[in-house]
This record gives sequence, C-alpha cells and structure tokens, in this order.
Amino acid sequence: MFNFISEHVNRHAGWEGVATSVGRFLADPGWRPAFEALPSGSNEEKVLKLLKAKIKEAGAATYLPDFAIRKPREDRIKMRLILGTHSAHGVEVFRSVQEKVEKEGFRIRQNIKTAETGQMSLVSQVPVRTTHLNRIMMENRKAGLLRFDLPANKRAPLPGTRLYPSDTRIP
Repeated sequence: MFNFISEHVNRHAGWEGVATSVGRFLADPGWRPAFEALPSGSNEEKVLKLLKAKIKEAGAATYLPDFAIRKPREDRIKMRLILGTHSAHGVEVFRSVQEKVEKEGFRIRQNIKTAETGQMSLVSQVPVRTTHLNRIMMENRKAGLLRFDLPANKRAPLPGTRLYPSDTRIP
C-alpha cells in the first residue's frame, strides 16, 4: 500500500527540489524525458503512470488500483492510496474500502458545503464496482431493457458477456 501525496507534485513538478524528489521516489533520476513523452494530463497523473510502470516492471504487483483522497474544502486531490497486489480478490477488497472512503468523503464535503452555502448538492461521482454493474445489468434484463445469455450455473454476467438492447436478436 502506497500513500502518494500528490498535491505538491501536481503543482510544482517542474521545480528542481520537487523534480529531484520525484526522481528518488521513482528510483529513476532520469525520469523527466519519460514524463514529458506522456500524453497531456496533470503532473500527478503522469507521475502516477510512471510509478505504476516501475512497479509492474519490477514484478512487484500485477494490479495497481488507486483512488484519490480529496481536500474537504477544495475540489483538489490531496493524495492517492495505491494498492500493489497480485491478487484479484485483493483488488475487490480495496474497491470495497474505496467505496466507504468515498461515501464518507462526499458526506463530509456535502456537510461543509451545506453549512457554508445553505444549499445541498445532489450530484455524486463514485466509480461503479463490478458488483454494482452486475446488479444493474440483471435489473435491466429483468425489466426487459437488456438481453444477454448467462453461462450455465452463473447468476451474473462474466466480463466477456455481450449485451444487446431488448429489441435486437442475440446472434
């Protein structure tokens, strides 16, 4: 588990002191050309890609899910928690924890916003988990909106399951 405090990297990756720290963090003092070759994005996203590539290259992890921890009073990422694992089950456990952390973070930001403005927001962006997606697909199938076949002895679609609108024929 890594706690990648990205706030200063995102804002100051070009500063020599920060750049030197990033090189030590990535165990690559010559990280700058690879960083600059990445497609546009925030400095934090680009350093995170380089970090994940280094971890995979070293064989330390197959899966590297992460999630952002936001500053409660600002729409800005303070840090990211990153899990490095070879276990698909570990990823599901990590995502379950992520869901709880994001809900709590949303609740805290919502309470602050409501206290400051007196207005409540109804919008919440939370990643969809595999279990949520399966439930949504099964509910839409039951409602007649989607069509798909399930393999024998399976109660939910598998990753390769083809989905069709209800008005089309399954080939």
